[in-house]
This record gives sequence, structure tokens and C-alpha cells, in this order.
Amino acid sequence: MNDIEQWCGRLQPPFSQWDPALLGSEFIFERAATRRIWRAAGYRHGIAAYLNFFLLREIILTHDAARPSRFFSLYAMAHASYKTFQFMQEMTHSGFKATGGIANETVRAWIRRVDEQHSQLEIPEWVMTYIGFNLLEMAEKEAGVSEPREKQLHLTYMSKAYRLMGIAFSDDRDLMERFSREVEQQHAGDSPNLRRHLKQFLLLGEVVGVSSSYEKIAPLLPDKTREVFRTIYPEVRPGFLPRCAARTACFLLTAAGSFWRFSKFGFSRPTSENLAQ
Repeated sequence: MNDIEQWCGRLQPPFSQWDPALLGSEFIFERAATRRIWRAAGYRHGIAAYLNFFLLREIILTHDAARPSRFFSLYAMAHASYKTFQFMQEMTHSGFKATGGIANETVRAWIRRVDEQHSQLEIPEWVMTYIGFNLLEMAEKEAGVSEPREKQLHLTYMSKAYRLMGIAFSDDRDLMERFSREVEQQHAGDSPNLRRHLKQFLLLGEVVGVSSSYEKIAPLLPDKTREVFRTIYPEVRPGFLPRCAARTACFLLTAAGSFWRFSKFGFSRPTSENLAQ
């Protein structure tokens, strides 16, 4: 048994079945904190989470072998990121229309479908645990959350949500952080499709208003994957003309009255701060 599997053995197992009692007495506070954090976080943490996923060599190699079409093109990446964004909004009760989060049977049904999809992939279970906590950490970073109780309420809610999804997790932050750092220590590295994945996703970020500037992205990445990202960043940042085209396309579509259609796919108008980068 390797170090990662040993850490996984200390996590709380997935819930075997739904029981309203598992929500607990503080659920409304946990859900409210989660909603505040995910609404305060923009799209940058989602872009950074995908970049971090690409920077974990063995994980992305396993994923690409299991689902080679998922990140094959810019369109495929946009579709994948939109579905993730939409799902996380529903689960975290953070969309424009509040869902109730995991207290809602419709949301729980979606969670079960996601669990079924994951079970069909030949990806180690601990990978999903890592991805879940990485998203959580990045949302907190982008939202600027520092208050310990707010962070604990958020972690407790997300732990319940992920365990409903069939993922081992824990509301012990120290345990989750040590597990995650071990994953990054063992798996951060280069891979054959890394540059293509990074370049396409950085360009997708520009379309949704997230600057591909190193200074905007790197602070969200964990130390080990940031080291890899720093060494190859000059090779993967989209060129000036593609960046301008991506931002202009978003701006023109918005100005032409397509804002509703764009926002449906999780896109936002580029901000003056991003256009200045």
C-alpha cells in the first residue's frame, strides 16, 4: 500500500444511502457559507483547477487513456467545463436560482448520475477525492475566505456532498491538506499532451474573462504543480492575437445581445482588469 492509499484509509467512507439525518443540525449554516463562497468566487478558480489537473502527470495520463475525446479540442474542453460549472452551481446552491443544494432530491439524483459516470472510468477513487478538495481550496482562495468557522462550514458541507457522490472524503481539513500535498508531491510533472491541454484551456479562460497572465493564475495553484507550470508557461500562454480574438469575440457577442446565451454556458463579459493584462 502506497502513501496515498494509506491517507485514503483515514478518510470517511461514502454514504451507503440517503438519510435526512445526515444533514445535521448546522446544515443551513453550512449551506449558506458554501453559497457565499462559491458566489464570491468567479471563473478563475475553475480554470485553475483544470490546469492543476493537467499538471498531475499520472492522473491526466490515466484520464486521457480512459476518455481521449474529453479534452481533444477547444470545443470539447468548453463543453466539459460548462457541465462541471453547471453541476457545481447546483450542488453548492450558488446559482442565480437557488436549488437547495444536497437537500434537494433533484440535485441528489444528479449527484448519483455523476457517481455512476465516474464508476465507469478506470480512475483510482482517490483521484476524485483529490479533485474535489482541490476545487474547494481554489474556491476559498479566489473568494478570499480566511475566517476559520466559514471555512469549516464550507468543508463540512462539501464533505457531505462528495460522500453522497460515492467519494471518500473528510471534514478534517488537516487530513485533507496532507493527503492533497502527498498527491501533488508524487504526481506533479510533465506529460505528452500537457502543453496542448494548457494552451487550449488558457485560451478558453480568456473567452470567459479570465486572464491567462501568469500572475493571475499561478497563485491559485499548489506549490508542486506551480513549479511545473512556471517552467513551461512561456510555451503555453496563448499569443497576443488569439487572446485579443477570444476577448473580442466575447465582447461582440455580448454587445450584440447574446449575453443570455453566453451566460447560460457560464461565460462572462471580459472585465477592464482582464483586458489590461
